[in-house]
Order: sequence, then C-alpha cells, then structure tokens
Amino acid sequence: MANVIEQKNVFILGLCSDTGWELAHRYSENGFTVVGTCRNPKKMKEFCDTNNVSSIPCDISDDNSIISIIPNFSNLRIPWNIFIFCIGAMTPIGKFASSINRI
Repeated sequence: MANVIEQKNVFILGLCSDTGWELAHRYSENGFTVVGTCRNPKKMKEFCDTNNVSSIPCDISDDNSIISIIPNFSNLRIPWNIFIFCIGAMTPIGKFASSINRI
C-alpha cells in the first residue's frame, strides 16, 4: 500500500487578531491549508493572497454573521484537523510573536 500524505488543515476563528495572524502565518509556512474568520476581509486580502490562507467574513458579535460562516466554510469542502479560537480583544495586550518560539 502506498503512503498517503494527508493534507493538514487548520481553522482559525479570529484570523485578524495578532494571535490569529501569527498562527496563520506559521501554519501556512509549515504546509497547512489555513482558513479563518475575520471581521474585515479587506484587511486580510493581501495577507491571504500571499500566504495560502482563506478568510471568511464573520463578526462574532452578530448572530447572523456567525450563522453565515457555516455554509461558507462548508462550500470550501475541506475538513479541519485543528480548530483555534483566538478572537481578539479590542484593547491590545502585546505582540504574540515575541512570546512564542514555534508551533
């Protein structure tokens, strides 16, 4: 039987947060397909285009927005191996990258 390399997928709820941004970058660098949610897709466009990352618009404070991510994610037809919840706070607490060495 031939070895089958399984594609690794990560879903990040809160892609636009500093933590989500940094994790998306690191997972992408390590060959993961990264999908995540963000309130402002325009902010993420350049980052997503250059890092093999897909973003789904979602404002976690809006119930309708939360409900809408289900079909959007489903339409991508990829299972996720890792789910990360990192909704950002409105008040910054510091840069994430300076406190992490690796995933």
